[in-house]
Amino acid sequence: MNSGILHLICASLALLIGIGIYNAYRQGGSANKRLRDFSVFFLLFGVYRFLLSSLFFSDSLVVAQWLYNVAIAVFFVMISITWKISLSILGLKIKRIWTLLGVLMTIGLIVILIQVFYDPRLPIIDSSGFVFWNANPFAAWTTSLTGFLVAITWMYTFSKNFLSNISSAEKLKTILMIVATFMIGVSSLTYFCSHHFLVTLASFATAFAGSVCFLLIILISLLKRKMTSWH
Repeated sequence: MNSGILHLICASLALLIGIGIYNAYRQGGSANKRLRDFSVFFLLFGVYRFLLSSLFFSDSLVVAQWLYNVAIAVFFVMISITWKISLSILGLKIKRIWTLLGVLMTIGLIVILIQVFYDPRLPIIDSSGFVFWNANPFAAWTTSLTGFLVAITWMYTFSKNFLSNISSAEKLKTILMIVATFMIGVSSLTYFCSHHFLVTLASFATAFAGSVCFLLIILISLLKRKMTSWH
């Protein structure tokens, strides 16, 4: 099944990125807690993608429906982690950050309650081999827009700090981060409400492009570390 395979590819990329970032966190003397949180985000991203690949392993639409709800719970947890990082970089007070995170998690809880109790729906397997999750429209759009708005916050955070970067390598990493975040945000915006295989395919393509950008950031960091160790 096309969706299952693509989700597994995205899950593998996310786990690879998460491991790479965690390795950078450990090699940096465990000083940068934001790197640790960012690695947790990608590890959860991999879990989220793996849950969405459920129909690759089973033909049960009921099982897939429940795993989708679990995936949405993981989705809101992981975007709350990355939102916490961006809000702290922007300098918000910790009390304000926790208030905003509480609002975000409340939105996630409402979405899941709607999908489980108010309007449970089975996913649809298209003839093209793609899965449309067929969630309640309000829940689906809320999930899409929330993920996109969190991505926009990240883009603003890094664009604001762009001019403060001195080296060309750091500027390139910032540009890649902005592009990657935009791609992941667009993927979120288009995926949950999709009922057309071309839209779903475009969502996978943008998520894959964003993942490649993150891998390039890790590669640049590794090359920079090696060059520093040679001097």
